[in-house]
Amino acid sequence: MKQKSQNRFLAALLAVAMMLQMLPMLAFADGAPGTGKPVAWIKDPYDPAKNQGFTSLEEAVNKAKSGATIILEEGNYTLYGVPSVGSTKGKDLTFVGKGPDKTAWNIGAKVPDPAHYGTEYNGDYSFDGAGTVTFKNMTLRSGSVDYLGFIRPDQTVVDNCVINGKTFYWGYTSAVFTDTTFNPPNKDYAIWTYSSPTMIFDNCTFNATGKVINVYTDYGAGKRDIKVNFNNCTVNSIPSFFARKQALNINDSNMAGYRYIIHINNSQTTTADPDKIDLDKTTCSRMFGFGGKKDNNTGRTQVYWNDELVWNDGVRLTHSYTDGEHDKAFTTSYSEWTSSDAERIAKREVTKECKYCGWTKKEWETASVYRLQYNLNEGVGAENVDYSDANYRQNESVTLKAAPTREGYQFAGWLSLKGKLYKAESELEQLTGDEVFTAQWKKDEPVVNHTLTVTGGTFAVKNGGIDVTDTLETSTDETSGKQTCLVPDGAEVTVTLDQTKVPEGMVFDLWSTGELPLDQDYKAESITFTMNDDVDVAAQYRSADIEDGSDVVGPIIVGTAVVAGGALVGYTLGTDLVGQMWGLPYFPSNRSALAMMLWEDAGKPMPESEILYPDVGQEEQDMDLQHAARWAMEHDLMPDLNDQDTELPPEQVKFYPDNMVTKISVLRAWKKAQDLKQNAQ
Repeated sequence: MKQKSQNRFLAALLAVAMMLQMLPMLAFADGAPGTGKPVAWIKDPYDPAKNQGFTSLEEAVNKAKSGATIILEEGNYTLYGVPSVGSTKGKDLTFVGKGPDKTAWNIGAKVPDPAHYGTEYNGDYSFDGAGTVTFKNMTLRSGSVDYLGFIRPDQTVVDNCVINGKTFYWGYTSAVFTDTTFNPPNKDYAIWTYSSPTMIFDNCTFNATGKVINVYTDYGAGKRDIKVNFNNCTVNSIPSFFARKQALNINDSNMAGYRYIIHINNSQTTTADPDKIDLDKTTCSRMFGFGGKKDNNTGRTQVYWNDELVWNDGVRLTHSYTDGEHDKAFTTSYSEWTSSDAERIAKREVTKECKYCGWTKKEWETASVYRLQYNLNEGVGAENVDYSDANYRQNESVTLKAAPTREGYQFAGWLSLKGKLYKAESELEQLTGDEVFTAQWKKDEPVVNHTLTVTGGTFAVKNGGIDVTDTLETSTDETSGKQTCLVPDGAEVTVTLDQTKVPEGMVFDLWSTGELPLDQDYKAESITFTMNDDVDVAAQYRSADIEDGSDVVGPIIVGTAVVAGGALVGYTLGTDLVGQMWGLPYFPSNRSALAMMLWEDAGKPMPESEILYPDVGQEEQDMDLQHAARWAMEHDLMPDLNDQDTELPPEQVKFYPDNMVTKISVLRAWKKAQDLKQNAQ
């Protein structure tokens, strides 16, 4: 064993004191060591009632046979200083605590002997010569100096534990850590791969400050391969200028004819390090590296990443595992497009360079080439515009040519092979194949257009079987979302419900379509009709709580869907009839109009609050609406549309004046307002 001599007594005491302050201090509860009650129980494999209790851990271990499980009560435990002969030597033992927050095990002396710094003699010999030693459900406490741990057990297993401090020595054949959290000293390692030919970490978490695992040994170097399996582990590290190692810091300089063989599977590092100071530029990884030291990388390490060999003989075999690849941290440059050996296939060279490590990759990118042609269809091209055939690569945008002219005709647009009409100079994202755009003409004669207005939906227009939607000049009201455009007489229009416009808490009910014929299902989410006159189409909604087909306003049932057209007739006639019966002046279309109608009918009373709504005008001419809105809300005539889960200051509460209202909601508000007037008399 390597001997070292260092005399740093004061520094060591300070480090250990800081370490102990970091560890959970456990009080001696009932049954804890020193109370005279059983603290350790040898588990009966068949009947817990027959567990054998002992007042000291040492006594329990002495009595235990190989293969025994010893259950520990809450408290602090150690076997440090107890000779392994007659105690643990030759035995397989399992120790089970009450949980990492309740049971603790001290590894070695509370304060290491400065005379033994740099040697194994500060280690814990209590398991010297033991078989397999297993620790479960407890905190294992070590110190912050080198060469600590359990000396010469054959195998060690740590399961669902917390390990505080730094350790070197574990099982001399293998060491397995499962579901274990490591809390190393500040700016120091949690563990060295020092004495165990095979180390396995499964589902472990490391909370570190720039150093995590030191893949290095002097004791076992050059004697055998050392294997490290790092599976489903998470490394949380905060690096600094003084401690910025990779999670697995490797030094294979003394391995002679042997290797470190490392398997990393589904593990990750999470560091608060935007500058990547803990990234090894050689491996381009924060997970494993050589600490930035060239002499530590002598070609005696193999690294497998998710079962793929990615590092061997001192060189990276692939860039796929790296942080640069995961972060897509590339600078990409391109050559000019050139023709390839294949007909109508273009190519260019793409060069990717990793910003972290400088790795470069060159590859050829290819793209299909499509031919674009124009058919002027008896027209004459615009001056200085070239309509000759042109080639475009796939994914390349295209701007259509300017409109040609033809005597006695007006240019109607460019018609694609797929039957869609485009405006002149339209921007197309890309071509999907060879394309011919043919000029479309309409005679110079009076054009009959009708106004189409759509609220709450999208629309498509076909004229003569051609989709002309993109050629229409459409204006959109930013407040209401109402869309308006001129549509040629006889064109076919399809209006489809826009689900994104349905108010929260409501569902689509039917289309309000004015004078359109009733030969279709107005409750369908998509309707189609011919433009023979101006048309105003608006989506109508109802509360999600109201069943489709009927609604109740007070004692009166309004609207019953019988047949497709009858649904609209029943709904419209029913609501209109009730409105007439109750003296409703008209059906407002939005919340501001409804508030004004109710307020004016009530005689324009002043509201109690003087706070103004932020989404209603603040000028003098807006005060009537401010008063009407506030009065209607104070008397619960209209629903509050603000988020009920968020408590807003009064001055931030909105009214939502432009939100549409259904006929049913108008009738409800009117009925409540009339009841309010009657009760006030």
